[in-house]
Amino acid sequence: YGDGEEEKLQKLLKDIKPDHVDPQNRIGTPDKLTVTLMEHQKIGLSWMQQKEDTLNGAILADDMGLGKTIQSISLIITRPSNDTLHKTTLIITPVALLKQWEREVERRTRPDPVTGEKLQVFIYHGTAKKQINSYNDLLKYDIVLTSYAVIGQEHRRHFKTGIEKANGNRYVDSRDDYVSPFFGTNTAWYRIILDEAHYIKNKVTLTSIACCRLESKYRWCLTGTPMQNSVKELQSLVKFLRIEPYDEERKFNRDISIRLKNNDPSAMRKLQALLKAILLRRTKFSKIDGKPILSLPPKTITMERFKFSAAEQEYYTSLETGIANKVNRLMRNGTLGKNFSNALTLLLRLRQVCCHRSLVERVADEFLDKSRVPKKRIEYCQLLTPSSKERILTTASFTCPICMDMIDVRNLMFFTPCGHEICKECMPTYFIESTTDTITKCCTCRQAVDSEKMADFEFFSMLYKHQMSESEIEDFKKDFKSIFDEEVEEGEPLNTILDKHGNSWESSTKIDECIKIIQNVKAEFPTQKVIVFSLFTSFLDIIETGLEQQNINFLRYDGKMSATARNQAILDFTDDPNYEVILISLKAGNVGLTLTAASHVILMDPFWNPYVEEQAMDRAHRIGQANPVYVHRLFIENTVEDRILELQKKKREIIDNALDEKGMQKISSLNTKELLYLFGLNESGNRAV
Repeated sequence: YGDGEEEKLQKLLKDIKPDHVDPQNRIGTPDKLTVTLMEHQKIGLSWMQQKEDTLNGAILADDMGLGKTIQSISLIITRPSNDTLHKTTLIITPVALLKQWEREVERRTRPDPVTGEKLQVFIYHGTAKKQINSYNDLLKYDIVLTSYAVIGQEHRRHFKTGIEKANGNRYVDSRDDYVSPFFGTNTAWYRIILDEAHYIKNKVTLTSIACCRLESKYRWCLTGTPMQNSVKELQSLVKFLRIEPYDEERKFNRDISIRLKNNDPSAMRKLQALLKAILLRRTKFSKIDGKPILSLPPKTITMERFKFSAAEQEYYTSLETGIANKVNRLMRNGTLGKNFSNALTLLLRLRQVCCHRSLVERVADEFLDKSRVPKKRIEYCQLLTPSSKERILTTASFTCPICMDMIDVRNLMFFTPCGHEICKECMPTYFIESTTDTITKCCTCRQAVDSEKMADFEFFSMLYKHQMSESEIEDFKKDFKSIFDEEVEEGEPLNTILDKHGNSWESSTKIDECIKIIQNVKAEFPTQKVIVFSLFTSFLDIIETGLEQQNINFLRYDGKMSATARNQAILDFTDDPNYEVILISLKAGNVGLTLTAASHVILMDPFWNPYVEEQAMDRAHRIGQANPVYVHRLFIENTVEDRILELQKKKREIIDNALDEKGMQKISSLNTKELLYLFGLNESGNRAV
């Protein structure tokens, strides 16, 4: 330890206290609230106030549906700023939740009894941004709401315009003297709240960097999933919170991450001690005063395993064998790293064929389209400016400026010639909503771009990262083609299987089982509704046909729809009894939605991240649900889906242990001496010998 680290660590550990507050000592419901706080919310408000006094903020990690929003609003009401130059609370949230936050503030607060004034709220998004010229314009508001995408864009414009011009990119915004109201030298918020704070879990994304660079007195993270894939994701939140000494990645890794990886028996207790100091988490099953926090109807999760039909099994085995042979060749030639993104793509194909073989066949058809592969796709990559090529090559990871998800390299697209990124799922919607033609403006730099001249990372990587020639790319295309050709009948058009109006549509094992579940629900619970989740929007397209054939009324919700259309779909599903089913893409609908109109959830395909699936389930299992909730997770036996389940299990082990309530309670019962010893310090706060 060095640089005063002992003192910082000692201060942090002294902040570990039991969560329980006796009823007579709890803060009551603030007068300005129109609702009465539940007991766990009163305790949460007391805890938040205490953390602002000692650490200037922390992580509220209550389970989904326990009222993180109302606790935060209560904090804003009870602890306003007295400094007119730093009076505003900035709330950063996914774009889909901006209006929801605004509604909650409006509905849940009442005017000041003395002044008659209500909290003033401004949403800095879309055309409303034009009303703001500087940070001073935002000081008239008590709360400013904005999205992660906007913060990323503001950061890029404020800090990077000059850099890009220096690198020769003449297409950036000409206002190179732009001063963002979020990053100016005089900007200092009173409080910053990150809602769904796991959006900054990846430290190298622009979103994470931008949020960490914001200045404020108090800083909060709200998330039901502070860690999803690994413990390292927690460090990004700690860095934003500026909680010493673990806001420095090196120290976090030294004391926690590396020790966990090396199975150090003290590592888990250190992690739990850190969490106990900076995080409050209650689940739906937690008890206060001997009673459960919530009395929700039960949630039953069933793992429903099925076997392929003979034809499906033959196709899967053939595809799996072809992929295995391809990967083995890459390994023998020492070129697996060079083709790693392509290997991941092949793995994705195995996951897709577990849903429906046409997902793979359609991808193959698109990949082999002579109008685009490889000549056109190479030409589009060559449209990129030299500076944009350099930026792409030196960027470790990419975040979509629309949905704010980290972009998998298989879904990574670039506008040309500026080279700014967008994911494949958001790209169609962006062009549809932005223009009536193929030409619109890049969502980052506002340069004119063409939807028909988008560069994709796969070919960019082959061209510029691995320096492959056009003939080498052509050879890879032929190799890729051979994997799909074995099971395609001679002369059969690959896309006819998706023809909704012909006789060629065919079902799959998963679609058959999905429809059986829906029909059983209709028979046993005629008034109850069903949510069907899938990762693949193209799979939802195919499911639609099966539902139509069975005369099942359904709605759709995915990222390709406009915000207005998505909102209308939720309203119709909630209010119209004629709609029995809603099909939702897991990426678009796993957070922020309340779908208590449904009490049955079908997860069509497993995701690497088990917490994303849990968020999807809890769209239905939350406050307002009157019926027991039944979740059906569908799997195909003896396939890649078995291995996904194993990976999910491994991810859960460390994270669930770290957040275990009983383990956290044991940590809070340790005295200061024991806690210091855990971190190798004596009672004086010096390194123990």
